Amino acid sequence: MKKTILSLIILLGLLLACGVPAGAASMSAFIDADSYAEVGSEFKVTVRFESDAGAMVRAVLQYDSSVVTFLRTSSSDANDVGGTVNIVTLSFQTTHE
Repeated sequence: MKKTILSLIILLGLLLACGVPAGAASMSAFIDADSYAEVGSEFKVTVRFESDAGAMVRAVLQYDSSVVTFLRTSSSDANDVGGTVNIVTLSFQTTHE
C-alpha cells in the first residue's frame, strides 16, 4: 500500500506539471507527502508553492487499482489564476500506511 501511495505522489507531480492551465507565471512547488489523505477512491495531496508559503493547492486524484485519473486542483489563494507548476522537491517522508 505504501509503495502504491508513493507511486501516486510521483504521478501527481507529473500530472500537475502537465495539467494545470497556463495563464499565470511559472512557480516552483513542493508536494507535502505528509499531508495526503485517502477518502474513498480519492487521493488528496497538498502542494505548497515556493513563491508564497501561504498559497496552498490541494490536488485530487481518483484511483482504482493501477488506474489513476487526475480530477482537479483547488487553491486557497483567491489571486491564483493557474499556471505551470514545476515540482522541485518530492518528499517521501511519510508516516501514513
